[in-house]
Amino acid sequence: MESVILVEGITKCYRSGEHVIPPHRMLKNEIEHIVRRCCGKHSAVRESHRKFEALKDISFSVQKGECLGILGKNGSGKSTLIRIIAGLTKPSAGSVTVHGETGILAGVGLGMHPELTGRENIYISGGIMGLSKRTIDERMDAIIEFSELEHVLATPIKFYSNGMRARLSFSVSIHLDHPDILLIDEVLAAGDLAFQQKCLERMETLIKGGTTIVLATHSIGYLSHLADNCIYLREGRLAEWGKTNIAIAAYCRDIRIQLPKKEALSPVHL
Repeated sequence: MESVILVEGITKCYRSGEHVIPPHRMLKNEIEHIVRRCCGKHSAVRESHRKFEALKDISFSVQKGECLGILGKNGSGKSTLIRIIAGLTKPSAGSVTVHGETGILAGVGLGMHPELTGRENIYISGGIMGLSKRTIDERMDAIIEFSELEHVLATPIKFYSNGMRARLSFSVSIHLDHPDILLIDEVLAAGDLAFQQKCLERMETLIKGGTTIVLATHSIGYLSHLADNCIYLREGRLAEWGKTNIAIAAYCRDIRIQLPKKEALSPVHL
């Protein structure tokens, strides 16, 4: 099998904004420091900052035509991992190799301008994803039909709900030029049940057509239905990587909930 995504020893560190206060500094010195920062006058003395490891030594591969799930609690590193694979942010250590054209759907309304209309934002999102204006014009009717938002396309999206923005984002992304890889980060949960079912069916069609999908979500229903394999992130570490049912079982044990019965794992209810 051909690996289209190869993640090797990925670590991602962030510096927290909270500085470490030297134990010898008095309250007066601390107040002076805060005032200087507010005025844009930073101390010449460099202070240490606390480091936060969003991801720690993550390695896995994804095969062509596979749907890989990413599961974990909030703050476990799912979105960070998606953004590193997409090339939106660089790892602090390790490497990612991606073969093929990649589309990304990360964050409700990511890249959209709140003051512009839904139609105008279709052009912006399509352009960010690499579509020309001519191509967007040709696919506009199909995008609008899938989104079911024709009645509000002339309205600025700042008045849209999260679900409506998710509809618009997903509708544009699935009308790319048959991306080899599609990265999806939790946006589908914002849609209503009917639209989630519609998205599920479209993703199944893409997978059958050979598109590789990486899906980060809290929905074990989606993962049990779509994902061939799954990785479970626990506090930025790779706690499990393998068959989806094994990763889901480990996740459920950690959050202390009973693993739902197979017949209860409806993709649009979990």
